[in-house]
Amino acid sequence: MLARLVPALPARAWVLRTAAAASSAHVLGLLPSLTGQPWVAGVVGLPPLLSLGVAQWSVLRGLVPWAARWVTATALGWLVGLAVSWASRPRCGARSSRTWSRR
Repeated sequence: MLARLVPALPARAWVLRTAAAASSAHVLGLLPSLTGQPWVAGVVGLPPLLSLGVAQWSVLRGLVPWAARWVTATALGWLVGLAVSWASRPRCGARSSRTWSRR
């Protein structure tokens, strides 16, 4: 869909920068679990949230007038997606998790 809006979009640069940003965001997102310190999420939470938008903005910035808004839009989209994912996860020790482990 984006290619229809931005026909001059360099697909290779888009994919490579998005993949690099997603990889770094994933590693940073794992730090709270790896360190066992939940407060780390507050410290490293913003860079992963912005990384995809900034990486994609770097491709869009010379092509469209709304490129700067892309960073905010992707960050808000990720916040909503993460909130839904977190809210719908099974609770530790819940009946559903014990039932699931028997299968």
